[in-house]
Amino acid sequence: LPPHLSCLTSSVSLYVILALTLGFMVKTPMYLVHVWLPKAHVEAPVAGSMILAGILLKLGSYGLLVFLPLFCHSLLYLYMYVSVVGGVVCSFICARQWDAKGLIAYSSVVHMGVVSVGFVSGSELGYCCGMLMVIAHGICSPLLFGVAFFMYENSHTRVLAQNRGNLGTPLVTFFVFMLLAVNMGVPPFLNVWSELLMFTALFSLMSWSVPFILPLAFFAVLYNIIMYVMLAHGKESPAVVATLSPWHYVSSISLSLLLSFNMNFFVVG
Repeated sequence: LPPHLSCLTSSVSLYVILALTLGFMVKTPMYLVHVWLPKAHVEAPVAGSMILAGILLKLGSYGLLVFLPLFCHSLLYLYMYVSVVGGVVCSFICARQWDAKGLIAYSSVVHMGVVSVGFVSGSELGYCCGMLMVIAHGICSPLLFGVAFFMYENSHTRVLAQNRGNLGTPLVTFFVFMLLAVNMGVPPFLNVWSELLMFTALFSLMSWSVPFILPLAFFAVLYNIIMYVMLAHGKESPAVVATLSPWHYVSSISLSLLLSFNMNFFVVG
């Protein structure tokens, strides 16, 4: 412990460390203190959701990283256990979501749980896992919120079932597919490195975590596939505007650049 905490008893210092890190746990957010995030994303305007997902959540992760040397081993294992179990629960909730922004918000909880697992594992692999996921999530999640916003602008609803049949706009469907591929962590995108490193770090530290990792990986793919199938396939909903508006062309340029940026990290890694 640092000098200003070494004079405290072990029980008191534990409470001090918990108090210092609680705010960062809420900001990350870690499971059990995450309930504010889906509500904030659903109620916030698109700019607020993009800034929150792309920048502000990362401040909580940085705070956890700074306070990491203060954690005792038992506290680290507790945080890892909560993050892994919480990732499984939130992935299941994602698969049951009907609101596009709600699904993306709970997906953020899952990904930031991966960041928490990586940082509190105390290993070099875990640190690399957390940093890669911070970068990948900071690129992908704001773009998904942007897609949800433009979807709402076209149909005036965020209900996935009422935005089906977007194969009539192939450019939009392509970029939605690419973003969801990044979100679920498939090659050649950056997320796959982070998840592989997380699995490796967990296997080396907690072999009992395998029953939790397998459903986490399964549901992470499932809810992204559900979202894509509901948006792209099926009979075109009357709420969907079939004609391409100018934002599709403008946004496609920025999406192309950011997806290329995400793929370059895979090549460099």
